[in-house]
Amino acid sequence: MLHRELTGRARLVVTWLAIFMSIYHILYISGLLRFANVYIDSPAHRAAHIGLSLALGFLLVTGTTKSAKDKLPWYDLLALFPAIGWNVYVFFFFIDIQRYVNLCTLPLFYLIPATINILLVFELARRTIGTAMPLIAAVFVLYAVFSKYLPGFLSGNPLSFDEVVRYLGLWVSGIYGGITQISASVVIMFLIFAAFLQKLGAGDFFIGIANSLLGQVRGGPAKIAIFASGLLGSLVGSTTANVTTTGVITIPLMKSIGYRDYFAGAVEAVASNGGQLSPPVMGLVGFIMADFLGLPYWQVAVAATLPAILYYAALFFMVDFEAARTGLKGVPKEELPSLTKTLKQGWHFLIPMGLLLYILVVLQYSPQKAALYSLLALIVVSYLRRETRPSGKVILEALADGAKIAVMVAATCAVAGVITGALEASGLVGKLAAGVVWMAGESLPMLLVLTAFTAFLMGMGVTSAGVYILVALLIAPALILMGVPPLAAHMYVYYFAMSALITPPVCLAAYVAAGIAGSEPFKTGWTATRLGIVTFIAPLLFIYKPAVLLMGSPLSILEAAVSGLFAVVAIASGIQGYMLVRLRWFERALLLLSAVGLLWTGWISAGIGYSLLACVVVLQVRNRQRLQ
Repeated sequence: MLHRELTGRARLVVTWLAIFMSIYHILYISGLLRFANVYIDSPAHRAAHIGLSLALGFLLVTGTTKSAKDKLPWYDLLALFPAIGWNVYVFFFFIDIQRYVNLCTLPLFYLIPATINILLVFELARRTIGTAMPLIAAVFVLYAVFSKYLPGFLSGNPLSFDEVVRYLGLWVSGIYGGITQISASVVIMFLIFAAFLQKLGAGDFFIGIANSLLGQVRGGPAKIAIFASGLLGSLVGSTTANVTTTGVITIPLMKSIGYRDYFAGAVEAVASNGGQLSPPVMGLVGFIMADFLGLPYWQVAVAATLPAILYYAALFFMVDFEAARTGLKGVPKEELPSLTKTLKQGWHFLIPMGLLLYILVVLQYSPQKAALYSLLALIVVSYLRRETRPSGKVILEALADGAKIAVMVAATCAVAGVITGALEASGLVGKLAAGVVWMAGESLPMLLVLTAFTAFLMGMGVTSAGVYILVALLIAPALILMGVPPLAAHMYVYYFAMSALITPPVCLAAYVAAGIAGSEPFKTGWTATRLGIVTFIAPLLFIYKPAVLLMGSPLSILEAAVSGLFAVVAIASGIQGYMLVRLRWFERALLLLSAVGLLWTGWISAGIGYSLLACVVVLQVRNRQRLQ
């Protein structure tokens, strides 16, 4: 995504449009508009969200790499008229449109602008998230039109062009559907909150805390990257954005103490990728998953907690064993910030973060209200100290930044709405679920392999949210038909969708990190795959050991947590080839077998796993005594 570097009046227009977009959403989500007797129903709000996002997107994002970054071409200016005009019309007259289109064939004064609006959404998505997802959406639209010509279970009742436009561009099942509502009411509020955190210095504070706590220990900079990237990644909601935000600090720091360039890049990529798997925010997908499953968001976030802990525990031990194996030390104490001084300068940032968790998990308010109240708390506590009081300019810049980031999310959700609308209209979901079960021969392991391969393959060219939506709609129902709990099925899909960001051949997060580290991209990608191995292991636990999702009795959950922690230590040690001293080949094999036993269901397999792990520990103690 290439942003324009506008100057003069054009830049001023874009900035104030972005500020207006953020303010409007805050007023809507807070209920202040209703308090002022301004009632806006959900479809009208979605139209406002889409219209503002399209206008801001065509002003802000270039169409090609050859486009002039400081000029607005005539066709982008022309696109503003239907983008704003049609969505303003929908905003004010959505109910009248619904009444009319339910009675008769669409007239041209509805059909033409609605079609143009759909095409503009596709174009904005192409500019912001690439061509893959819009192309997939186009395939599903074409399927809805030409399904009668396809063989077997794929054959269906075709839709006319008029019906396609109704489903995708005028009813609340397409562009103005429930997925867009998530972007318009939930995600944008978190993006504004994250923008304020960055502008007010929370990012520097959290990195400073990580430096002061972990900088002195062996491999300290890598552990700083894990801590900072995991925390900020959960709020930023984009792996690549998080890599570029924290990686410019953590990667050079890791290299400075002796980590190899490709290893430093891989650590940052894996740590940032885990942010989208971690509560309290989990990026965009957590909210979509809650909507698909019909669950409160806090239930999804709670279920994701233990897998996220195991993910980061595995990464932590891997960098620790790597540091021990290669003799890397921490950063000298005199070069690190003081914990007391860091807390004194930014303690107030802990209040909105704690409030966010309290409102989400304890009070169980809606996510958007939790983000709103946390944002208000952040602004209030920032005024408690003279050094951190934000100026009016900083507040306006944060409002503008939040809206600009939201453009990409809005485009993603709008195209996802096209996909869901086409699937609903054509009835493909039920047919494909039954067809996939038939292809798998009603074998759950085969179905899991097909699902994982599909999610990984799509993840090479589609955003993680797009992959999740596609596979969750098309294949997750098949897993549920085979008896997999719905939450476990959706988590399985999500983890494999995320794996493509750190796994070659198209590992975008690893490639971005490699660019910062100055390392060979493919080598960085394969190292990230090794460090992020839990991304591939955890989904199997969701299916065969659902206690890891905090489902089941307290005893089974405790067993899953304890055995899972020992398993990730065994995996990290076995892969890195180090525990107390360097591991011999058979010790590494025993550790990996131990991990399999600990992760498998049943007390017998767990007992075997613990026994093998204990054997290796005894051998390591003896070897260390012999070498001393």
